[in-house]
Amino acid sequence: MQGRYCATYTLLAGDAGFRIAMAVAYALVALPLSMGLLGGILWLVGLLALIYCQVMGWFPLAVNNATMLFLTVGTIPMIQSGGDFPKLFVALAVGVMFFPGLAWAGSLVARRSAARKVSAQG
Repeated sequence: MQGRYCATYTLLAGDAGFRIAMAVAYALVALPLSMGLLGGILWLVGLLALIYCQVMGWFPLAVNNATMLFLTVGTIPMIQSGGDFPKLFVALAVGVMFFPGLAWAGSLVARRSAARKVSAQG
């Protein structure tokens, strides 16, 4: 039974996603060790770029659901070994408050921009 999960493109996407996620998970360990704080910042910038590509649907062969799944699995040991769980919960709470606030601010900007367009046309 050969379904959509056995298609060549899907297998290639899964393989590429696995390889990229494991490289990023390895970089989580290697960059801060070799470069210190700058390495950690570079890793975060790379992670944000990867997430942005996922959200925008860019490079679907390489950045896909498999990438995010394996990235999650690949970073679990680092979080467990050095993670301070009360601080992680504080970070989670900040994220839970930040992203709805960002969406609200974006909606305000969009409304103002639409109002300006309407007043400029009228």
